[in-house]
Amino acid sequence: MKLRNRQQPTERDLAALADGSLPAARRVPVERAVASSPELQAIVAAQRRALVAVDAAAREQAPPALRARLELMSGPPRRDARERPPKARSSFGPARLLPAGALAAAAVVALLVVTLGGGGVSAPTVADAAVLADRPAVAPVPSGRLTQATLRVAAAGLPFPYWEDHFGFRAVGVRHDRIHGRPATTVFYKRGSARVAYTIVSGKPLSYGAPTSGTSRNGVVVWTLSAHGMRVATWWRRNHSCVLATRDVPVSVLVDLASWRDGGRIAA
Repeated sequence: MKLRNRQQPTERDLAALADGSLPAARRVPVERAVASSPELQAIVAAQRRALVAVDAAAREQAPPALRARLELMSGPPRRDARERPPKARSSFGPARLLPAGALAAAAVVALLVVTLGGGGVSAPTVADAAVLADRPAVAPVPSGRLTQATLRVAAAGLPFPYWEDHFGFRAVGVRHDRIHGRPATTVFYKRGSARVAYTIVSGKPLSYGAPTSGTSRNGVVVWTLSAHGMRVATWWRRNHSCVLATRDVPVSVLVDLASWRDGGRIAA
């Protein structure tokens, strides 16, 4: 596919979107382009599956035999830059972003980093944040409303929405956690027996931790995924990650909730 202008995502944009490193100024137009293109969605999804595979591999200990095999495969280092093979022509697709050979090598390197470097705390993901949906509330939601559309509880300067009048979901409790050292505030909403957890994680946007699909509504790009047996939706508000997770309502409802702005009263 030929790229014609800056509004269309580059290969670097797609790779950065997949791993969560895309700058905020570029993220919105790239997400919108991906959400409107099944081809781009497939590319980003393939990249994320590769990243998930590497992350899963990095959690395991590399056995000595595997390290020895890597040394044999790597061979002696090149001494002359002229010996390098010619640079491959650019092609636009999953194989260009993270080829199968590169994925295998990355997985092995990740294993060795964990084994030789002693491991470390990995970055949190949206899938990690979704786990909070299964935990109980530990405090009531403060009474009253901050505005017509928001509650008197906030995280990272972002107030949580008031959904009861518009959607029938009543805020019933709140809890505060830390995910890999990052503050995370969750408000629980109920409508009948259905429960939805809305978590705001402070700090830079989270990577996804699972394959996603995207949609754009009301100017909001929402990514949906499955994690821990739950339906999950995630999007950005002022460069912080918002996560909805539930076992009780369909993805379409999560998208409705995530993209609701009450005529602009909810800050994007």
